Amino acid sequence: YGGEDFNDVINRFEEFLREIESKPYENVAAFCHAGLITAVVCHVVSAVFDRDGVNCPNCAIIVLEFDGEKWRLLVWNYGAKIGLGAE
Repeated sequence: YGGEDFNDVINRFEEFLREIESKPYENVAAFCHAGLITAVVCHVVSAVFDRDGVNCPNCAIIVLEFDGEKWRLLVWNYGAKIGLGAE
Protein backbone atom coordinates (compact mmCIF):
# COMPACT_ATOMS: atom_id res chain seq x y z
CA TYR A 1 0.00 0.00 0.00
CA GLY A 2 1.35 3.36 -0.97
CA GLY A 3 3.99 1.75 -3.20
CA GLU A 4 4.10 1.31 -6.95
CA ASP A 5 0.86 0.86 -8.80
CA PHE A 6 0.40 -1.73 -11.56
CA ASN A 7 1.53 0.62 -14.34
CA ASP A 8 4.70 1.58 -12.44
CA VAL A 9 5.55 -2.10 -11.96
CA ILE A 10 4.95 -2.92 -15.62
CA ASN A 11 6.95 0.09 -16.82
CA ARG A 12 9.90 -0.96 -14.68
CA PHE A 13 9.64 -4.55 -15.90
CA GLU A 14 9.41 -3.44 -19.55
CA GLU A 15 12.70 -1.57 -19.08
CA PHE A 16 14.22 -4.84 -17.87
CA LEU A 17 12.81 -6.73 -20.88
CA ARG A 18 14.17 -4.11 -23.32
CA GLU A 19 17.60 -4.51 -21.77
CA ILE A 20 17.41 -8.29 -22.21
CA GLU A 21 16.19 -7.89 -25.81
CA SER A 22 19.20 -5.72 -26.64
CA LYS A 23 21.73 -8.36 -25.54
CA PRO A 24 22.75 -11.59 -27.28
CA TYR A 25 21.55 -13.72 -24.35
CA GLU A 26 20.18 -17.17 -25.02
CA ASN A 27 18.69 -17.72 -21.57
CA VAL A 28 18.08 -15.41 -18.61
CA ALA A 29 16.85 -16.29 -15.12
CA ALA A 30 15.19 -13.57 -13.08
CA PHE A 31 13.94 -13.91 -9.53
CA CYS A 32 11.13 -11.82 -8.07
CA HIS A 33 8.14 -11.92 -5.77
CA ALA A 34 4.73 -13.33 -6.70
CA GLY A 35 3.16 -9.88 -7.10
CA LEU A 36 5.55 -8.97 -9.91
CA ILE A 37 5.17 -12.38 -11.54
CA THR A 38 1.39 -11.97 -11.53
CA ALA A 39 1.61 -8.45 -13.00
CA VAL A 40 4.03 -9.63 -15.70
CA VAL A 41 1.86 -12.58 -16.71
CA CYS A 42 -1.23 -10.37 -16.91
CA HIS A 43 0.72 -7.91 -19.06
CA VAL A 44 2.17 -10.55 -21.41
CA VAL A 45 -1.19 -12.25 -22.02
CA SER A 46 -3.06 -8.92 -22.09
CA ALA A 47 -5.25 -9.84 -19.13
CA VAL A 48 -6.72 -7.47 -16.60
CA PHE A 49 -4.62 -7.46 -13.43
CA ASP A 50 -6.69 -9.07 -10.70
CA ARG A 51 -4.91 -10.43 -7.61
CA ASP A 52 -7.91 -12.56 -6.73
CA GLY A 53 -8.39 -13.92 -10.26
CA VAL A 54 -4.77 -14.75 -11.09
CA ASN A 55 -3.08 -16.93 -8.52
CA CYS A 56 0.68 -17.10 -8.52
CA PRO A 57 2.18 -18.56 -5.36
CA ASN A 58 5.66 -17.66 -4.19
CA CYS A 59 8.43 -19.82 -5.70
CA ALA A 60 6.34 -20.70 -8.75
CA ILE A 61 8.18 -20.63 -12.05
CA ILE A 62 7.04 -18.96 -15.26
CA VAL A 63 8.78 -19.21 -18.61
CA LEU A 64 8.62 -16.41 -21.16
CA GLU A 65 9.99 -16.51 -24.69
CA PHE A 66 10.84 -13.58 -26.95
CA ASP A 67 10.31 -14.26 -30.66
CA GLY A 68 12.06 -11.10 -31.83
CA GLU A 69 8.88 -9.04 -31.75
CA LYS A 70 6.87 -9.96 -28.67
CA TRP A 71 7.00 -11.99 -25.49
CA ARG A 72 4.96 -15.18 -25.05
CA LEU A 73 4.06 -17.07 -21.91
CA LEU A 74 5.20 -20.70 -22.24
CA VAL A 75 4.88 -22.02 -18.68
CA TRP A 76 2.73 -20.77 -15.81
CA ASN A 77 3.00 -21.80 -12.13
CA TYR A 78 5.48 -24.60 -12.71
CA GLY A 79 6.45 -26.06 -9.37
CA ALA A 80 3.26 -25.06 -7.61
CA LYS A 81 1.80 -28.53 -8.16
CA ILE A 82 4.89 -30.34 -6.90
CA GLY A 83 5.06 -28.53 -3.62
CA LEU A 84 7.24 -25.55 -4.49
CA GLY A 85 5.37 -22.50 -3.31
CA ALA A 86 2.31 -24.56 -2.39
CA GLU A 87 0.09 -22.94 0.17
